[in-house]
Amino acid sequence: AFKVLAKNYLDIDSHPLFGEIESFLKETKIAPADVAEKLMSKNHKIDVDGSLKDLVESLERRKEGSERSQ
Repeated sequence: AFKVLAKNYLDIDSHPLFGEIESFLKETKIAPADVAEKLMSKNHKIDVDGSLKDLVESLERRKEGSERSQ
């Protein structure tokens, strides 16, 4: 599902951060709408790397928060 969102919102099929993002998505509960929001939050046509890095940071925070609550 993430790759479809990346294609739709960033117009990319692959990126070096995809593996890290997909790993976080397996470990973290996040709605597809939240992922889409992160991908759209910057001027994604200009700053694909920034959009993906923002998503990674958001996933890291969610993972840390869920680990603390367990």
